[in-house]
Amino acid sequence: MANSQNGFGKNALEWSVFALGCALLCATIGYLGVEAFTSRDAPPRLEISVGPSRKLNDKGARFLEIRVENSGHTTAQNVEIEVKTPRETASFSLDYVPREGEKSGYVVLSQPFESGQLRARVKSFTQ
Repeated sequence: MANSQNGFGKNALEWSVFALGCALLCATIGYLGVEAFTSRDAPPRLEISVGPSRKLNDKGARFLEIRVENSGHTTAQNVEIEVKTPRETASFSLDYVPREGEKSGYVVLSQPFESGQLRARVKSFTQ
């Protein structure tokens, strides 16, 4: 009977799995090294987008999703968002918005408003 193992006691399948594991390990270490040396300490860059409003009741109250996107390379913490209409102001806070990520929050506005009257802004954040 022919033995499918070489002189080291391993068959071809074991050697190919070993080679694949080594290649994945080297690729992971290489990626992490490149990220460590090329990542910038740029401050958070926050952008706000307002989702469609949904009617909450017959009195004109609206429910809004506010999405905050951080395209910077640093996490923004304690993010305060303010939403204004001519008749009222609402605000909420997010614990953090990850670097190159996004988070959402919601506000309820009790007074009716036109879509062009809505203003949303980042009030404050820390790094």
